[in-house]
Amino acid sequence: MRSRTLLFGSFCLLLAVSAAFAGEPPVPIEGKLWVSGHEFQDGWYAYAYYLQGTSDQATAWPGEIEHADISPVGDALAYQVTAGLPWTTTGDIWVCSLDGSANANISQAAGLSGLNCFPCWSPDASRIAFRHVDPVDGQRPCETGFQVWVMNADGTNAHRVSPQGLASVKLGGWSPDGHSVVCALYGVAGAITMNVDGSNVTSLSNVRGEGADFSPNGRQIAGTWAQEDTVDGQPGVWRELRVADLHGGDPQTLVSQFIAHSDAEAMVDRLGLDPLAADWVADIEWRVGPLFPQWSPKGDRIAFLAALPFDPDGADYREQVDVWIYTLSNGDLTRITNNELKRDTWLSWHGNNTYPDYPSVTVNNTTVTFDQVLQEGLTTILLVDDPPGVLSDQLTYDCYDINTTAETAGDIHICMTYRDDEAPVGTPEAELAILLYNKSTSEWDDITVSRDPVSNKVCAVTSTLSLFTLHGIRRPRFTDVPSWGYGDGGLDPHWAFWEIEACADAGIVSGYGDGTYQPGNPVTRDQMAVYISRALAGGDWYVPDFTGTPKFSDVPEGDWALDYVQYAVQSNVVQGYGDGTYHPQEQVNRAQMAVYVARALVAPSGEAGLADYVPADPRNFPDVPDTGYGDDGTEPYWAYAHIEYCVEHAVVQGYLDGYYHPDEVVTRAQMAVYVARAFELTG
Repeated sequence: MRSRTLLFGSFCLLLAVSAAFAGEPPVPIEGKLWVSGHEFQDGWYAYAYYLQGTSDQATAWPGEIEHADISPVGDALAYQVTAGLPWTTTGDIWVCSLDGSANANISQAAGLSGLNCFPCWSPDASRIAFRHVDPVDGQRPCETGFQVWVMNADGTNAHRVSPQGLASVKLGGWSPDGHSVVCALYGVAGAITMNVDGSNVTSLSNVRGEGADFSPNGRQIAGTWAQEDTVDGQPGVWRELRVADLHGGDPQTLVSQFIAHSDAEAMVDRLGLDPLAADWVADIEWRVGPLFPQWSPKGDRIAFLAALPFDPDGADYREQVDVWIYTLSNGDLTRITNNELKRDTWLSWHGNNTYPDYPSVTVNNTTVTFDQVLQEGLTTILLVDDPPGVLSDQLTYDCYDINTTAETAGDIHICMTYRDDEAPVGTPEAELAILLYNKSTSEWDDITVSRDPVSNKVCAVTSTLSLFTLHGIRRPRFTDVPSWGYGDGGLDPHWAFWEIEACADAGIVSGYGDGTYQPGNPVTRDQMAVYISRALAGGDWYVPDFTGTPKFSDVPEGDWALDYVQYAVQSNVVQGYGDGTYHPQEQVNRAQMAVYVARALVAPSGEAGLADYVPADPRNFPDVPDTGYGDDGTEPYWAYAHIEYCVEHAVVQGYLDGYYHPDEVVTRAQMAVYVARAFELTG
């Protein structure tokens, strides 16, 4: 049982606030707070008006509508029109301009019959979520089972999103990233969130969910809660306004009100209702609220409906319900209407979230801050399921499409956070970067300016808004062999990045003094000897110093490659030319490369290891035949066995044209790939 002292304190606070309403000044709305509903006890009618600027500026709607939702961009309204009250069986979703013009029946355009109700705009105003049910003879819609549907704002692409087996849902609101909705389950003391594709259904045990709403940063949900209790010997129900995290955890009660069963029964008796109708008692206890919470665009306040406190001896309970605003920073509670509402009232609060004195917007893990905001507007940070130019599974983290209608100047700062268990692991070269999708080049650009591993934050600066994501990259060792910027979308590394990095890790390559690797440069014979000798010895550190008389006249003492060339000689990898020279500056072609590698891999090393080698299944290339050479034309191409050996051991492949191109010069990037494959090195 909860603390009775604390709850009675909350109740007394509500009494004091309500009594002081008459002297309260107008409350800033900062957006449009739409109020709509219907009444059918004394003849059905619907009503709607919205508050804009302050709580004393109300504009009546020029028609009869109910359960309306104003678009996030503030230029359109979605509402339902129903028939057959009190037990409605048919209804449509309409959209129109705020002056009541340009009406369009979008559920009819979608080809939907039955009852369509409770429209709810997506954060970018491109889609509308709503409840739908097909009529069943003899059953109320709630008995048949509502489903959540989504359609475009023009009625196209209407489809069900509730998974099979999940029915009787009451739609709440969208998550600010446009990816999820929150709903209530009838008869269940809990709400659910689910992705708009019907996946990831999550139960929120501490939020009931009538009109539940996501906070503007997407990290909390405001909802209602009801729990049986006894106060001073009177059994009844605590009605509460709560906020909780996205899983219903860490619930915090903001407003609470105890309604004794006897008080609700007294109201039933005073109104002349059937005293045996227990559903009337339950209906009163539910209707007096709090219910239908709506976050302000800034996320600093919550509007909700309630009769605070409920007076069983006062007016009809439906006429006691008012719109209240709770300020989270100081707990202030203010009534902004005065007994003007009727049954089944619905709230919709939308407006700008970016102001000159409020230039930052946060959604989930992403914060956008503008240097200057010249004119207020709406900033959206929407989750992107399928980023253009790349496969979504290439991205390390979620991708967001960021836009604003605000007029801004100066730089735009993007900061993204991550959890400890999402931090890059492995080598210290692994890092996170913020990437911006460059729409002109269809590639991703690294715009990172800082990383804070203590607070798990990565920040960037940009002058334009586009798609942004966190991505795990590896800091390249060489400036001209980057770890990304290639491939479809620019998220791939240089084609030989991992092999070059692996060879560098193994002490086989070291690059140049200016930090480059120069991957496109041709490989010379002295460089070839360096590669192979380091690979055979297990790294540069293990290549022995040569002492004695050099074998080749053009690789004398003091030559930078002497130790490596001599080690290659000792390992039977090189032989030199008949005139006693090595030709160290001669460029190596693909045939010669295969000879070096094959001699290094066989046991014993050198030609002796290849003497008895016969390819099991010759993979002859037209330009590397196994016959046609020699005095009698029966000999194979001079490097045939070496090339075939390298093919069988997955060191080399032919080209798409089916040829090997043995005379093509090998580049430093290609050589690193061959060595990494031959000696099974991994980056």
